[in-house]
Amino acid sequence: MKKYIASVIGVSLLTACTCVEFDMNLKNKPSVPTYEGKLNFIYGGYAQTKEVDVQDICGRRGVAMVNTYQSVSDALFSIFTLGFYYPRTYQVWCQKEK
Repeated sequence: MKKYIASVIGVSLLTACTCVEFDMNLKNKPSVPTYEGKLNFIYGGYAQTKEVDVQDICGRRGVAMVNTYQSVSDALFSIFTLGFYYPRTYQVWCQKEK
């Protein structure tokens, strides 16, 4: 039992929750994201970058906010694959129509 608890604590310490948020315009932001998608990385995302064209998503309305985070399902995939597959979720809020 002690080995099991130590293993769970050890795996928990190896995982991390991160969130990156860019807030361009709080006043004109809708309450729900306009678009949500997944970014797929391997090897824990080491030395990898992904680009999302938010201008293509929002068009002429403009971007209000961008958020990227690791959801619970993303974290579970990372744990079960021992960090080989490392998904991230991103959300884009476009400005409301004027």
